[in-house]
Amino acid sequence: MNSIPFLRLPFLVIQEVFSMMSLFDIIRLARASKRTKRIVKTVINTIKEYHIEVYIADDYGIGFKNGTSGRYYVYTSKRGHEYSTVGKFIDHEFSISFFKRKFTYHKLDAFKKIFNFCQDLFGDIPSLPLDMNNDDNKLIIDYLKTKQENFDSCEVYINKQKNDEINYFFENIKVAKNLGIYYDIPENFEMNLPENVEKLFVYDSKFLQLEQLLALKSKQIVLNSTNFFFFQKTYIYSNDCSLDIPLKLCSSFYAYFNS
Repeated sequence: MNSIPFLRLPFLVIQEVFSMMSLFDIIRLARASKRTKRIVKTVINTIKEYHIEVYIADDYGIGFKNGTSGRYYVYTSKRGHEYSTVGKFIDHEFSISFFKRKFTYHKLDAFKKIFNFCQDLFGDIPSLPLDMNNDDNKLIIDYLKTKQENFDSCEVYINKQKNDEINYFFENIKVAKNLGIYYDIPENFEMNLPENVEKLFVYDSKFLQLEQLLALKSKQIVLNSTNFFFFQKTYIYSNDCSLDIPLKLCSSFYAYFNS
C-alpha cells in the first residue's frame, strides 16, 4: 500500500483515478496484493459506466467498454505489435478499441487464467462477443459452461466452415437479453435459435423459416436479408397473429405481434 500512494486518497478521488485506468493497469494493481485486490473489487463495482466482456476472436481475452470506446487485454499466438487500435462505425457512431496483446504459445490456458481472475474480481461477466473463426470454439464453449452458463448479451460472428458449432454454442450457453448473429449463413442451414432471448438481431436471415420465426418469444426481433414473400409478411403483420413482438424485416418493414 505504501508503494501505491493514491490508494490512501479519499474514496471519490480513487474512483476518479480508476475511471482513467486501462483494464491492464487495473488487473495489474489487483494482482499486487490481497489488500489491493479487495480495494479494486470495491471501487470497480461502483463505476457504473464500465462494461466488461469476454473477447474471443483470433486472440482471446477480456475487455472493458466505456460508451463507444473499449480497452482489451488479450493473448495471441502470433508475434507482432503489442499495441493496436481499431476504429469502426456502429449504428452511425464511431467506435474505437485499444488492444494490448501478450504473446503466448498457450493462449487458451492463458485466457482461462485471466477469465478466472476477472470473474473473481468483477463477478459474472455480462457480455460475450464470439468470432467463431478460431480453432478452439468447442473447448472455449465447454470451459465457459463450467464457469458461467448465462450471459446477458452475445454477438456471434459465424464462420461458414464451422456452422455446426453455432448450434453447439446455443445448446450449452444461454443468452438472456441481447443476441446478434452476423454474416453469411447458408440458406439451408438449420439453426437452433434460442426462443426466449429478449432482443434478437440476425444479419442474414435467409435460413429462417416462417414456422421458426413464429415460435420465437423475443420482445424485439430485427431480421436483415429475409426470404419471406409478400403474403408471408402480410400474415406476419396481421392483427390476428398470436404474438406481441415488435418486428423489423430488412429496413422497411415493421410489425407488432400478439402474445
